Amino acid sequence: MNLITRGLTLKRFKACLQFWCTGPDWLSSRISPWAAQQLPCLSQHSQVVARSSWNAVILQGEKPPTVLPLERFSSFTKLLRVTSLVLRFIHRLRRLEVDTERLAAILLMKTMQRQRYAEELAFLRDSSGRTVPGLVRDLDLFIDGEGLIRSGGRIARSLHFDPEVKHPVLLAKDHPVTRLIIMDAHTRCQHLGVASTLAELRRCGYWVPKGRQAVKTVLASCALCRKYNARQVLPPPNVANLPASRVELEVPFKHTGVDFTGHLWVKEGAKVVKMYLLVFTCLSIRAVHVEVVPDMSVLSFLQALVRFTNLHGVPTAIYCDNDKTFIGGGRLFKRLMLSHDYQQKFGSCLIKFCPIPLFSPWVGGVWERSIQTIKNCLHKVVGRGEIDYFTLLTIVSDIQRAINNRPLTYRESAETKLEAVTPNMFLRPNTCPGLLLSLNEEDFSSHLPPSRERLLRTMQVRNQCLEKFRALWYDEYLLSFREKPLGRSRVPFRNRLKVGDVVLVKSPLKPRPFWVLGIILEMFYGEDGVVRSAKVRQEDNAAHIHSLKNLFPLELSVNSESQDQFIPASADGAVSLQSAPSQEEEVIWLCRVCSSPQGDQDMICCDGCDDWCHFRCVGIFLHFQKGRSGIARIVHLRDDDEVGLASSQNS
Repeated sequence: MNLITRGLTLKRFKACLQFWCTGPDWLSSRISPWAAQQLPCLSQHSQVVARSSWNAVILQGEKPPTVLPLERFSSFTKLLRVTSLVLRFIHRLRRLEVDTERLAAILLMKTMQRQRYAEELAFLRDSSGRTVPGLVRDLDLFIDGEGLIRSGGRIARSLHFDPEVKHPVLLAKDHPVTRLIIMDAHTRCQHLGVASTLAELRRCGYWVPKGRQAVKTVLASCALCRKYNARQVLPPPNVANLPASRVELEVPFKHTGVDFTGHLWVKEGAKVVKMYLLVFTCLSIRAVHVEVVPDMSVLSFLQALVRFTNLHGVPTAIYCDNDKTFIGGGRLFKRLMLSHDYQQKFGSCLIKFCPIPLFSPWVGGVWERSIQTIKNCLHKVVGRGEIDYFTLLTIVSDIQRAINNRPLTYRESAETKLEAVTPNMFLRPNTCPGLLLSLNEEDFSSHLPPSRERLLRTMQVRNQCLEKFRALWYDEYLLSFREKPLGRSRVPFRNRLKVGDVVLVKSPLKPRPFWVLGIILEMFYGEDGVVRSAKVRQEDNAAHIHSLKNLFPLELSVNSESQDQFIPASADGAVSLQSAPSQEEEVIWLCRVCSSPQGDQDMICCDGCDDWCHFRCVGIFLHFQKGRSGIARIVHLRDDDEVGLASSQNS
């Protein structure tokens, strides 16, 4: 290549111009002729290194090299821009002006086709004495003027489409460039389903063999679609046993649930101020104690707690709502338990603080139901009227007495025994209106103080009444819980979440686009060994406890396992997730649109989400032959996509 330094004429230089630009022929040959030489100018060790290096270059040359590492790119636009910049730099060195963006796209397509369609490319270049590949025969492949493999078709005479659309470029379904192109088309069609993405891909002039399967595979890794389409953990865990604090009758208010209500407007002289109700609920006998507080500060709570303990004793455990969005106003109770005033007053009492998971009001349904009852009574008694502080105290006292006198069990109209069990029977047995004492005609005022035997007999009668109330509580109240449907699913719960999984945390106060992501740090199990809640670290680096109902897994392993399963409904309406049933097992399908069971109507299944719907709900009516029944499958069933029939019947 050092021709000019040796001296030669212009005519000779023009004859050797090709040699000057590209070098000797052996540089571009696949097998070098000088590789078999002895290389006497090198030592024996250098000869071994040179031969091994050259053999490695020859072996690597069997696979066409790529300009850039394609696997490291996440956007086809970025890949095109970077490749275009590299080609622009190369052509500027050569002082050539070309369209580098189009050249970059052609280079990427050629690289992909050389790597995946080498057999088809070799046949299209020279078909003499070779068997026609199946892909060439099925898609009518040919090589265009730019060296790209394109597919023929039967719409060449259409004037509506461009030539690139009528003869699209052939893409490989498992190549990184194809994945980037499909994701780019998916973004341009606003993250719609498989059908819309595939149509956008074909409008751009690309053809992918088994395109629907390739698009499904790529869309399964779309982070935005996974965030919007993620489902809850199904099936939900079976209904667990009630906690021991609700099925064992010990001291009233030993296990207490606490929660604030909303503010009330109370007249205080010439102005109107806000007041709040702090409700203490006994978890065993459902008794309530209501305190009126001026605000939700630490001092107001401690003063109300002191008044409560003076009447009912110090509780062993306090259960409360740990959600800042529910009326409590933040991590109120946690701050209360850690405050100096609380530790000074109740630090030696060893009260256990038990917060419930975030956004899980059903966990605290006992005191939530009591608060609802108190609010209903206030609305009916007060209405729109304005009351002062002492009137509010009187009304709250009346409501508290009425709630504590409500029966806990069903009362038959024909029964003549004592009244049904009420919370006041355990709080104040001597004031129970159901106990009637027979009075003698003697004047009690003239009697002497009762003797010791009479006092002991009175205490025995009192204890017998309490034991009778306790027996009624166990026999009538506690056993009545079995009458409520448990809603258990037919399939045992299988936990698909594990520590370290990325989940989407549901928030009832925000729409789904504003839900935050989190990572599971710890799993919490119930007494039955089933996961009930999990500690999740969110974007603000704060860790909170959430129920499984509020966690939407985003991991591919969980979603792929869920897609292969279906959701049948049991006889009591409970929905469960399980594997495909056997032929002997009867399955009741639920319609996704009307949520009604299958019945006598034919249903169709969606390929995209595996949901089942009636024909009338999606507007598709099929007429099967007499004596034959079948189930049709549809391509998509989404609000933003059309419905298309994929196959006819499945006998």
